[in-house]
Order: sequence, then C-alpha cells, then structure tokens
Amino acid sequence: STPAIALPLTGFAVTLLLLSAAGTARDLYALTLLPALALLGAPAACNLRRGAANAWLLLSNSAGYGFLATVENMQSRQRGGKAFISVGEGETVCRPSPANVPAPAGVVPSGLYLPATHVACVSGAGRVLTFEIGELKPQPNGGRGLMLIDLEPKDTLAGAAAYTRSVRISGVGRGGKEREETLEIRSLNNARAARARKGKTTDLGFKPQGVVRVE
Repeated sequence: STPAIALPLTGFAVTLLLLSAAGTARDLYALTLLPALALLGAPAACNLRRGAANAWLLLSNSAGYGFLATVENMQSRQRGGKAFISVGEGETVCRPSPANVPAPAGVVPSGLYLPATHVACVSGAGRVLTFEIGELKPQPNGGRGLMLIDLEPKDTLAGAAAYTRSVRISGVGRGGKEREETLEIRSLNNARAARARKGKTTDLGFKPQGVVRVE
C-alpha cells in the first residue's frame, strides 16, 4: 500500500503506516496540522509537496523512548510499508508530533511552522517532564530511540509533543468524561529538567491519554 498525503490549502497532514517490531500490527496516524484537508496518494517522497518530505517529527512509544525523523525517512516503496519504530511486547506507538515543519511558500512561519525548541512528555500517571529538543538525536533509519522520561513501574508514556510555547493534554476524568488542559510556557518551564528524568507530578484532575503541540 502507498502512504496517503493529506494536503489542505495552506498546509499539509501526513497519514503514515507504522509497523510494530514484529511486523504484524499496523497503526494509522493522521498528523493533522490544519483542519481543511484534501487527500491524494503519493507513492514516494518526491511526490510530496510544499516541503512535506522535509518535515521533522517527534516519534515516541509508550515505554518512554523516542527520536526525531523526517517524513521522507519513513517513506517506503514496499507495498507492506516498512518497520520504523521499534516497540516491545505490550508497548504502543504514541501520536507523532510536528517538530519542524516547513511553511508553505509565501507564508511567514508562525505557530506550528516554527521550529520546536523543547519536548514535553506526559505519563499516564500525570507526571510531566520537559527538556530541550537538542537532547534528542535524528534517527533516519528509525529504531527505538533514546529514553525520554524515566517511568515508574506500570506507568506508561501517554504522549510526547515538541513545542515552542504550549501543549494540550487530553484524557478522561470522573465518569468517563473527556477532559483537556493546556499548559503554557510557565507551567512547562516548571517541569523542565534533563532528558530521561522522572518529571514532575501534576494535579490535572484526570488521567492523561495524549498530548499535542499547540504552539
């Protein structure tokens, strides 16, 4: 199968086929940067438009490991895709996060089009850790990556997001009600430490299930 490239009028989103380490489980992730989408098929990276192939993404798994790679790194001519993110038994791939996305021609870079400066990690138990994105390394061939956050036993990484100023955490509260909380730069700075630390306990009032970049 070929990857599907979603192109809105003023940006893009990419749907990637990510394979597990065993090559048996396949998960589709839509990296939506802007809401209005138009879908088309793209058999290779050369068909991507507006610098999409050069977009850098933060990729992570529920065990707390992650790395940086470009969309082009993940393209494959193989019909079955290719294994790119290594996950162990019982682990899952977290939602990818845009780290450095080239702005469309004629658009002044702002918001999601600004290169991210930091990474925010959020665990299922509500621990938050932020650190400079320079502590990560590119892995063009994929793999497991570096430890992002030192998780307690039975805790998992709900998600990791690259950012410049803010992120939004989503999850489920009492009675199964969906909840979300936006962390601005002051709160994110309070959780800053070196990569692979345990992070800071936060009182969100709900169980985190994911985190996305706001700006």
